[in-house]
Amino acid sequence: MENKLLEFWDYKLFIEQLNNEKHRNSFINMLCEVAELEFLSKLPREIGEDKLISYINKMNAKYNAQYDSHYLKERWVKIFKSQLYNSVTEAVLIILKRDKNKCQYCNRINKLQIHHVIPKDEKRYRGVNSYYNLVVACEQCNHEISNAIYIPQNWWHLHPESKHCPNY
Repeated sequence: MENKLLEFWDYKLFIEQLNNEKHRNSFINMLCEVAELEFLSKLPREIGEDKLISYINKMNAKYNAQYDSHYLKERWVKIFKSQLYNSVTEAVLIILKRDKNKCQYCNRINKLQIHHVIPKDEKRYRGVNSYYNLVVACEQCNHEISNAIYIPQNWWHLHPESKHCPNY
């Protein structure tokens, strides 16, 4: 499976993170979370919650994955169906306040934008305007991340239920 996350990362930094015992587990947790979000983004948005479990099981078989279908159903509902906004404009003040007016990737406080963690790209991810998918990013980070899934600093605070969360 193509992973655009590595295109954003400096290869040297990637190797340093894997070799640094202090950061290795959190780095691996982040990579696992990205893989899980990619899996969730492939689920159709129009499917009913009652049929979601069987669809996840079919996808597990298709991709030779072993995700817990009940756990993924809860995460999918939270990210793609809860606290939705009609537009990013509607969410700006709420997300800026939640993220304390700073980029959740580099901590800059100027040239801020709203960023979709799971991109809105209609062909690949189909991310949504939800409280749990929007974060503040500076113009530079938003441009560099572009159409990839990259975990922001506040992700674990927003998603403590994730099995990849350091405090899980």
